[in-house]
Amino acid sequence: MKNMKRSIRRHHYERIKKNWKERLRWSWYWDRLDAHDGFSLETHAAMLTRTHTNCSCWMCCNEREMEGPTLQEVRHYLSYDEYLMGL
Repeated sequence: MKNMKRSIRRHHYERIKKNWKERLRWSWYWDRLDAHDGFSLETHAAMLTRTHTNCSCWMCCNEREMEGPTLQEVRHYLSYDEYLMGL
């Protein structure tokens, strides 16, 4: 059963990667020569398959950097500070 799960996961990865290649091929991004940044279409499609965010700049809006730590991280930091105060 494990081999079947692996093959399905690989199948879906290749399917999604093929869709990203088509999107990139027909988008305005690949019409400009200065937008490549040394990446091939294959590399960029593989990168977008794993994660949809191109980068973590303010224009791509990585929410984690813009909004700060999550509530779980804040609670962890507070509990750690309380632990240090108790020592």
